Amino acid sequence: MKPPLPIERIGPIDQDAFYDRYVRKSKPVVITGLTDQWTASRLWSHEYMLEQYGAATVQAYQLNSKGECDVDMDKGSPTRPTVLSDAMLSMREAEISRRWAIATSVDHFPEQLRTEFAAPAYCADGRFLRSMIFIGAGGVVSPLHQDLPENIYVMVQGCKRITLFSPWDHVYPNPRLSNLPNHSQIDAERPDLKKFPDVVYAQPYIVDLRGGETLFIPSLWWHHLRNLEPSIALNFWWSQGWKLPIAMAAALYKKWRAI
Repeated sequence: MKPPLPIERIGPIDQDAFYDRYVRKSKPVVITGLTDQWTASRLWSHEYMLEQYGAATVQAYQLNSKGECDVDMDKGSPTRPTVLSDAMLSMREAEISRRWAIATSVDHFPEQLRTEFAAPAYCADGRFLRSMIFIGAGGVVSPLHQDLPENIYVMVQGCKRITLFSPWDHVYPNPRLSNLPNHSQIDAERPDLKKFPDVVYAQPYIVDLRGGETLFIPSLWWHHLRNLEPSIALNFWWSQGWKLPIAMAAALYKKWRAI
């Protein structure tokens, strides 16, 4: 694998410039100061979420012994409905495989939560706009995968190390196309070069994303995430052009599988 490259960092810019420089060019970028005015930037912490929203029923992942969101290459990425307080209390367990990580739509929270943040102007008018909230302890890992929509990923609290690869890098996507075509077979942190020799040509981009910073992950860019600290993140997915009907169909399929 090639030595990692940094990701460009900028302050907030206007919407046209963002689209011209980053969305249209499929180029990741870190934006600082974009969410300084959010109430969430002041209030959100693990303690606040537990006290304010502990009764909410959210979707959560069981972690495996490596701290990874337990992805089954045959069945997908199973989440299950969990009371938020139960999932958050599990994050205090000494054994990481006894913990849960929350990855759930903001729609699973009371309306108050949505008053504590606002979609950035870059995506506020985006088609099929959806938001997820991610809450986890230090050490949680999301294995290497890609998403069809454009993705604005806001680190509200804590720090994550995020590794990106372009859609054109060969990182061995799962060949079982009916199940998880958007998941890589490699461990982005410790790739097995004997099993996956072409990874030596892959170019990683790495950033330690901290509270108050925002990462734009372009459509189909591969990304691997590791919590360096207990963290809370919020993302915004939106789609455009030919990707819109595919993204909508994929969302409907996931909803149908969850029934």
